[in-house]
Amino acid sequence: YLRVMKTDSTTGKVIPYAGAGFQIYDPDGNLVTMKYTYPELTTIDTFYTASDGTLLTPEKLPYGVGYSLVEVSAPYGYVLDKTPVYFNIAQGDSAQEDGLTVIRVNKENKPQMGTITVKKQGEVFSTVAEKDGIYTPVYNMQGLEGAVFGVYALEDIFTPDKTLRYSAGEKVATLTTSADGIAVSQPLFLGKFEIREEKAPYGMVLLKEPIQTELVYAGQQVEITTVSVTAVNERQKAVISLLKKLETDEQYGIGLGSEYKNAKFGLYATEAIIAADGTAIPKDG
Repeated sequence: YLRVMKTDSTTGKVIPYAGAGFQIYDPDGNLVTMKYTYPELTTIDTFYTASDGTLLTPEKLPYGVGYSLVEVSAPYGYVLDKTPVYFNIAQGDSAQEDGLTVIRVNKENKPQMGTITVKKQGEVFSTVAEKDGIYTPVYNMQGLEGAVFGVYALEDIFTPDKTLRYSAGEKVATLTTSADGIAVSQPLFLGKFEIREEKAPYGMVLLKEPIQTELVYAGQQVEITTVSVTAVNERQKAVISLLKKLETDEQYGIGLGSEYKNAKFGLYATEAIIAADGTAIPKDG
């Protein structure tokens, strides 16, 4: 009999999953079929693991050299691998299990992993508008460089082989946005994560609230899945307050009315302030 063990390629542990499917080919390359009799006579050519992640063929295989095992469906959370596993039905490779002569074959699978993409945006001093000698900065939403994020596990994260990969609260990645405002993590095990901004781009206000996201299984054909989040920073602003005081003279009625409304001030640049497109508010503008 053939005993197939479905294992995680990173830990070697058996994956306790019912339904991983296999086909067996004989040394001549022919698909092997077998029969079972209960509850009725049935012929099968695909064999599936039980809930413990193993399967035992219902019939014996003839002795021979050059059999192969091909996976046709992967366990949940893993990537399908159709690379054949070759084995021999030979006395020297067998063992006794529960009174049966058994050949053991391991078939490994990679756990599916995923990347987190962070898109950082904010108001950027993009150009300068001028009218009647007054220069006005113009802001547009653009990608922001230099934002630093920490990625943390939101809960204990296990792979289906019951291996703890990340503990709740554990920092699993640090991301820094590039010139286009984008940062991509290394491949991570699937699960729920929290993204915290740890350093805001220059001139921006640090995000106070973390962003939560989840990497979910994308099917057995996908090796690396991905999820994307967008984080927007508020531009740091300044308010200039000026208090105008006028001397008063009650005898002559000076400074007691609305004279303060006649005072006007201009705000001037002490140096050139250059926008992203190269235009500028000039010195003394």
